[in-house]
Amino acid sequence: MKLRDIIKTDNIIRLAPSESLSTAFSKLSSSHDAAFIFKDDQLLGLVNPYHCIIKTSHPLNAKIADFLFHPPHIYINDSIAKVVEKMNYTRLHYLPVFNEKNDFAGIISARRLLKTFAYLPIFHHSLGEVIKAKSRVLVTIAEDETLAIALALLRLEKVSKLVVVNRHNRLCGLLSQYDLVSFLIAPEAKEIIKERKKRLANIYNYRVKKIARKFVLTLTEKNTLSQALQLILIKRIGSVVVLNEKKYPVGIITSRDCLQLLRRHEPEKIIYLQWKFAS
Repeated sequence: MKLRDIIKTDNIIRLAPSESLSTAFSKLSSSHDAAFIFKDDQLLGLVNPYHCIIKTSHPLNAKIADFLFHPPHIYINDSIAKVVEKMNYTRLHYLPVFNEKNDFAGIISARRLLKTFAYLPIFHHSLGEVIKAKSRVLVTIAEDETLAIALALLRLEKVSKLVVVNRHNRLCGLLSQYDLVSFLIAPEAKEIIKERKKRLANIYNYRVKKIARKFVLTLTEKNTLSQALQLILIKRIGSVVVLNEKKYPVGIITSRDCLQLLRRHEPEKIIYLQWKFAS
């Protein structure tokens, strides 16, 4: 299976550079999503909540043309490992793909990659094994902390989600970068700077428990990575929280973790070897 076999060519979110950020964000559902900006048939770039909101703060009515992100080029003959590497580096799960003539050919999404390779044996490990192998410890935040602390923690730890716990360290929610978007978007451009700073100061004092998602899908350490991946794909979510036998959160499995596994194991080689031995 090659990249050219799984790129998406229809139902792509296309917008004009004259449209506003609010129009773009209304069509997206996570901090990893992207809207592709075209002038006629030429791709100019893309807009994405993480690059426009989490890293910076632009007015909601700002024109897309002023805040375009220029993603790295992916070509139709690139390896899957190379695509995954660029997805994780840019924190974008939707990237444009170009043909040999450097023309726009379509897009590739993390979800499409994971769905294509979900059957591979690399996903058969238990979640307990996967968590132990991860170099990063679980990043949690107390439900009574402020959004200012949450944003600082997201930036410091370079994660897209925080597991929210109560004073007994029990799971009580999940806070993602995208959950913060509506709270961190700057006010209308016509407002004076003083009012803008006052509004943002109030926003930063919100408590995490006020906006964290209360419904969180969980699995145990005995479940497999394949089961976690199926939940992510079927429920169209970005992560699953892992609980130990005492029901305490001990890890989180994200679509990015699954992508990393694909990159390290080079699925094209795995598929080739499976076909070779089967024949």
